[in-house]
Amino acid sequence: MDIKTAMQKLNIKSLNKFQELFFSEYEKSPNSNFLLIAPTGSGKTALSELLMLTNDKKSVYISPLRALAQQVHDDLKNHTKSVLMTGDVYTDEPEELEFNTLITTYEKFDSVIRRGYKWLDDVNLVIVDEIHNMKDKNRGQSIESLIAYCLETGKKLILISATIGNPEEIAKWTNAKLITYSERTVPLFEYIYYGEKLYTRDGKIINIKRDIIDLSLIHISEPTRQAE
Repeated sequence: MDIKTAMQKLNIKSLNKFQELFFSEYEKSPNSNFLLIAPTGSGKTALSELLMLTNDKKSVYISPLRALAQQVHDDLKNHTKSVLMTGDVYTDEPEELEFNTLITTYEKFDSVIRRGYKWLDDVNLVIVDEIHNMKDKNRGQSIESLIAYCLETGKKLILISATIGNPEEIAKWTNAKLITYSERTVPLFEYIYYGEKLYTRDGKIINIKRDIIDLSLIHISEPTRQAE
């Protein structure tokens, strides 16, 4: 599938600057590993989905969160044979598995590669999201293991993060081309909240009619109620 067709299927009208930057570099080095560092809201997930739809072999997307894995699977399942694998037990790891895209989590993919399923040989693209979780003492080992496996078996790696402190070191370890993008697609506003007022850096004061913590909790809980 070409990029234009993939964009149409995902209802993406145009690429943003960060996505254009990546794909211009990707076209020059389609067989290279990449480390992508860009702020939240830059379209990294959509970029991952486009990569998987345009890949001519099998792809794996690895997420830190089951909810994000579910979202990516839902976006792709009507356009390609997508399989979601996020369980905690071995029984949902079939020895024979038909898919174009496999959506999973760090720990689950670590479990899969340890069991050495034959269908892993057909995977040529592995996307690892939020790789700054390598510094997490509970998750870091799984991430390092799956990256080492991909390097050893020659699978193309796309590593993604919004915040990571040592990108050059990781790029060197993974033999990846480093792409950093600092412009925020979604603006970031900073305020200090005190006494039912918001204070900006330039001294402006905004009165809050309602407790901001209470208001935030309402916004967080409303989508859950609607989904039910």
